[in-house]
Amino acid sequence: LTLWVYPQWNLQWPTPLPCAMAEVLEPLLPMVCGYSSVTGVLSMATVSRYWCQAARSNQVWIQCSRSRWLFGALFQVPDDAPGARDEAALTLWQRSVEEYRAGVAQSDAFGFFLNRCKQDKEVRRRLSEAAGKESDAAEQILNQMHQLGPNALDILLHLENGPDLQLRPLAKDVRIQITNQWAEQRWTQLIQDRSAATLEEGALILSQWGYPTANVPSMRLTLDRLAQRAQQLGARRASSNAAAALSRAEVRSMVAALNQ
Repeated sequence: LTLWVYPQWNLQWPTPLPCAMAEVLEPLLPMVCGYSSVTGVLSMATVSRYWCQAARSNQVWIQCSRSRWLFGALFQVPDDAPGARDEAALTLWQRSVEEYRAGVAQSDAFGFFLNRCKQDKEVRRRLSEAAGKESDAAEQILNQMHQLGPNALDILLHLENGPDLQLRPLAKDVRIQITNQWAEQRWTQLIQDRSAATLEEGALILSQWGYPTANVPSMRLTLDRLAQRAQQLGARRASSNAAAALSRAEVRSMVAALNQ
């Protein structure tokens, strides 16, 4: 890996790595791939058999999909409310880590990643085609794009902020329409399924609706940290003086501590 990053270094290994060391390092290779870009992971796959197996593992491509697409379906995870979608993807990733360490190397998540990339390419092609058509023909093409639903939102957002000035307004209009439909569907889902209707889930829907680039995994991690901090403060308060009421100053200090 060092020679790949710094080819000008003249490093020479006297002997290959011992088998025992290879057995220890091999389960860590997907973690190394996780810190690289998609093109970097593909390059690592060409280094050796061990790197190829690690670079194609579900552990790597579930994480790549989770970080690349903020909307739509993920590997073995249907389009769902933001929090539930991210939690299902995270659980699936954790299971893939355990499977790889146990010697079960599956690579079907890589195929899913390729299929979603093809969908993004198709959205780009259809949008470019619609930009050069008359109004009736363009509307028909855009209606076809609506059928992709949330799976089209990420690439539309990318094109909306891209360098092609002709595609920007069209991508924004279609993205807003699909985003509104997505938000309506998610709110309807929460109303119908009371068990999933949490304050966190509603806040995440509002966040992605108003700010499509909102990073759900990052927000959920922040909320978890705040919840842990509140639990620690609550436990400290309960152990010191459970019967006394909180004063205004104590409430302010707890809120300030949570916001740190």
